[in-house]
Amino acid sequence: MTEDEVRAHAFDPVKAKAAVETPGFLLKIIADGDCRSRICEPVRYAREDVTNKSAWEGPVWLELFHHALAPMAASGTAWWFTEPFAATGVFENIHAVSPTSPGSICSPM
Repeated sequence: MTEDEVRAHAFDPVKAKAAVETPGFLLKIIADGDCRSRICEPVRYAREDVTNKSAWEGPVWLELFHHALAPMAASGTAWWFTEPFAATGVFENIHAVSPTSPGSICSPM
């Protein structure tokens, strides 16, 4: 790879802001009295009032390691990609929105 292929480049700030402000989804798990999962509820959330400080794109390498809560290498094999793939990074300020505030987008689906 040439030096230019390895170097990060500026990313369109309008596209970066649109990507960050796209609603996301997570799974809210509510435990029972005996600490077993009782209710699993999908929740939609949104990031509003985003101020991008910078955005860039370029090749990245990913290497995963064994962790107690995420046993990626439990089989004894390491997981990694030998070839880089494209990624985008955004440095930003985000103002959190409370799920209970009026007009909040954070709500059960």
